[in-house]
Amino acid sequence: MKSSYEFLSQVLDSITAHIVVINELGEIQFVNKAWSTFGNNNACVIGDNWKGVNYINECDKASAMGDDFGTQAGAGIRRVIENKAEIFILSILVIVLMRNVGLSCVLPRFRLKVAVIL
Repeated sequence: MKSSYEFLSQVLDSITAHIVVINELGEIQFVNKAWSTFGNNNACVIGDNWKGVNYINECDKASAMGDDFGTQAGAGIRRVIENKAEIFILSILVIVLMRNVGLSCVLPRFRLKVAVIL
């Protein structure tokens, strides 16, 4: 039998939602295949090297460029990390390359001090 991590990775990779797991510092610990594929298909320069990237910092960079999703996502993630909220949900619809792409941010607090963003 495969390790629990490998099994969980395969399960999360089978989900079409874009999933990223961050720790209490906002550092990415895991992304599923759909997350990486979306980034690769939309000119993301990170490629598949997401582990260790600080998602909150990326939200702040997007916010500084006028991206409202980045502003709201960063603020909501901080509220959960600081125990000011148990869950944060943000959904928007974006037009990318002439097709509709739904983005959502669901951030529940876990006892393992990681969060999952869908």
